[in-house]
Amino acid sequence: MLKDDALNAILAKKTLLSKNNLICSDVERKNYNYEFTASENGINIKIQLYFGKKGLKTVIQGKKETALYHRIINILEGKQEGIFNDTDEVEEPNRYIGSDESGKGDFFGPLVVAAFYCNENISKKLVTLKIKDSKKLSDNKISVLYRNLEEDFGKYFAYRIVEPEEYNRLYKQDNNLNILLNKLHSEVIQQLLSKFPKTENIVVDKFSEQKLVLESNNAPNITYIHKGERYLAVAAASIVARHKFNQWFEQEEIFDLQIGKGASAAISKKAAELAQIFGKEKLDKYAKVHFKIYNKL
Repeated sequence: MLKDDALNAILAKKTLLSKNNLICSDVERKNYNYEFTASENGINIKIQLYFGKKGLKTVIQGKKETALYHRIINILEGKQEGIFNDTDEVEEPNRYIGSDESGKGDFFGPLVVAAFYCNENISKKLVTLKIKDSKKLSDNKISVLYRNLEEDFGKYFAYRIVEPEEYNRLYKQDNNLNILLNKLHSEVIQQLLSKFPKTENIVVDKFSEQKLVLESNNAPNITYIHKGERYLAVAAASIVARHKFNQWFEQEEIFDLQIGKGASAAISKKAAELAQIFGKEKLDKYAKVHFKIYNKL
């Protein structure tokens, strides 16, 4: 049946976007179509698949001027320029800094940004440790690798933990997550540049069209790229950031509240429970209040 074909098709689109690290809502059935929302950095794009006498038709709804709108179209059409495939390899630069973040798509918990300095010798050691993108690792493995990184390379990385209350204050200044991320990435990279002034390159896991603001007379070459964890320094930074993010949930108070990660229906339910216990306004201590989950409470 056409409706079944439409459902299978839109589920395939949702799976594809999820694999590209977008946050996707549940698929909803309407009178003449199926639809879901894909989100990144507070921007929402609706994907609809209509079924009727003329067959199936996909409609993308959202702000066409946003990078996310065009990225979704490219992903769904198979045009993923600038995005690495699993078999792609990269050439490690000499003396470079990679940065990444964790927590931007999670309703509860902090935002953590980290940067990691690499040279040829460090890169070789990171290969030995089998460093890779934290999203491909279990929390336990991330913890083990972080201890290795801290023991052997503690002076080569920097991080910034922005807990929910501070995050909400900072977000209100510009009401734009990309601007906040830009400031935080610039901050941790600048810390390493002050220690390693001969750094030649910077690789940033691309989060927007925003450019870094660095206080440096000899600014290195900066590369903004999707799937930046292909570079060892970015992968190491992602492990540092994710470990610090995970640690927030291990605090006794947070652990007892059984707060989870992500922005799913289960998280919405937990938010409603905590709002009843503490009051909606008190969630500022635990959550990022610009998320739709908070507005719907």
